Amino acid sequence: MRARPQASSTDAAPTVASTSPITGTNGAAIDSTLTITFSESVNATTSSFTLSCGGTGQSFTLSASPASVYMLTPTANLPANTSCTATVLAGQIHDTDAIDPPDTMAANYVFAFGMVTDTAPSVASTSPISGTNGVAASSTITITFDEPVTVGASAFALACPAGTPVSFTNSTGNGPATSFVLTPSSTLPEGTSCTVTVVAAQVHDSDT
Repeated sequence: MRARPQASSTDAAPTVASTSPITGTNGAAIDSTLTITFSESVNATTSSFTLSCGGTGQSFTLSASPASVYMLTPTANLPANTSCTATVLAGQIHDTDAIDPPDTMAANYVFAFGMVTDTAPSVASTSPISGTNGVAASSTITITFDEPVTVGASAFALACPAGTPVSFTNSTGNGPATSFVLTPSSTLPEGTSCTVTVVAAQVHDSDT
């Protein structure tokens, strides 16, 4: 009798099937977690990946191995207004099956994404509204920003009229907050125009 030839087992090298963020994405959140999905279960360590933003390496923790899906969680928020690049190092990724070779990826996999663009904080609204007449002498003043901010001790100034400082307390504190309430220490003078100044250098957004 003639022996039948045995079919040989074949194996394909592991590959990256998808990533999040997708390569080329713009506007990724600064607290993003990266997800890398492979074509099969693989063994990996933190040394299997690199992450840099604007040319500066970023540290991260890695989800459990082996797995087909890995999550890279940066240990700090990624910097805004920059581009980040993640690299999967082929020689550091090993499939979990016993059919070798191939055992590792054929080539490094690189994906890049842009971070969210951050803008300087600004005043969104005030109460009283600028230019209002007939404001009650006992009024408090509310200043609302377009994002959470922290403020310094000299972030606000109140004068009635211009050039005559009026003392007040900032009942909101230093923040972070979006709205701050200024309470004059005494009744504001009637029949007088008051000016509130927000000192730009004393106002800082609370993101990184």
